[in-house]
Amino acid sequence: MRTVSEILMQPFGVGLRLAAMLLLIGSLCVLLLTVSQRRGVLPILLCALHVVFDLCLLTLLFDGAYRIDWLPYAREYPAAVQWLMGQPYAAVLGVEILSALLLGLHIFRIVRFARSHPSAQAVKQTVDLLPTGICISDESGLILLSNLKMNEYLRALTGSIYSGADALWQAVTARGVRQGEQYLLRLDDGAVLLAERTELTMDGQKRVQITCEDVTEQYRKTAEMNEKNERLKELQQRLKHYRQEQEELVVRQELLAARTTVHDQLGSALLMGKYHLEHPECSDPQTLRLLLEQLNVSLRSETEAQEQDVDAALQTAAGFGVEVSITGTPPRDRALRLLLGQAIAECAANAVKHAHGSRLEVTISENCFEIVNDGVPPAGEVVPSGGLQSLRLAAANAGCRMELESAPRFRLSIL
Repeated sequence: MRTVSEILMQPFGVGLRLAAMLLLIGSLCVLLLTVSQRRGVLPILLCALHVVFDLCLLTLLFDGAYRIDWLPYAREYPAAVQWLMGQPYAAVLGVEILSALLLGLHIFRIVRFARSHPSAQAVKQTVDLLPTGICISDESGLILLSNLKMNEYLRALTGSIYSGADALWQAVTARGVRQGEQYLLRLDDGAVLLAERTELTMDGQKRVQITCEDVTEQYRKTAEMNEKNERLKELQQRLKHYRQEQEELVVRQELLAARTTVHDQLGSALLMGKYHLEHPECSDPQTLRLLLEQLNVSLRSETEAQEQDVDAALQTAAGFGVEVSITGTPPRDRALRLLLGQAIAECAANAVKHAHGSRLEVTISENCFEIVNDGVPPAGEVVPSGGLQSLRLAAANAGCRMELESAPRFRLSIL
């Protein structure tokens, strides 16, 4: 195998010298990076030895490539150069490959250390990107670290980013509202901040940390929730008042129903008594007994609202001496049948008391019916009161409406 001296001036030898030069430059860069990372004495010493080795190899290769026969004086190669020139070129190539591998190992360790130990600049850049303002100062108030967001808050609160930490905290306490260990304050642009001051110990020295967090959205949602709670309380009070009024209304309706029942039964009893007094030939013991029972119950006020269907209403009307003519079929629905019975009884009583009539004509079609009497028509518009008002309420509760006509004859319609 050829020696180094035989191939040193050839292109392959030039490549060996160029590779040695690149290895020296790379080892120098690795040494500088290792020193900047402050990894300790041993890594720096190993990198320095690598630089010395690459420097010696490059020096020997360039010294061996120098033509001493061009010198005007006699000179011999140093012993180290002569020794290297006599070695196989493959040995030098292997040494350079080994140096390159060591250089790659150094670079790998540098990269791994950089990833696990971020630099101060990387830490500063990361802190600047935080959405929360952070300020760290010493005990005298001199700011040691302040990110971009805190600089913005410093300018908004104190007017300058060069203000100290003490001035910043004084502005916070003056404009903010204390909430435990924190202060809630609003900036001129509408932003709401939550500021907090804590004491830290770093490397045996006391440090003061001030943080300002933007809680505008949370504050807005909290305000909306409080407003909704107030509205809910108001609605609850209104519902409570409504329930009380509803209870009073139910009581009033029950009293009205009871009074209406007493009024109707007492009126019916009086009308039946009048009829039997005027027509003694039509009286019978059973009818008189029924009349006395109704009078006793009504006068003692122990009566309860009793449901009266069509058949019972016809009997009541007959007791008044009123003949009822029905056209159509009474409805099957129980509520409508009760409503029809109440209407017949009320119209029969009113026909005797007010119109001096003796006949009712009832016309039924589907769920509607109308009642007409043969008495004297009313002199004017009929205003519902007493039994008619109770009938109107009963119709509304059944999902119907009541209409009254005065001319040409009195007409009551349930639609």
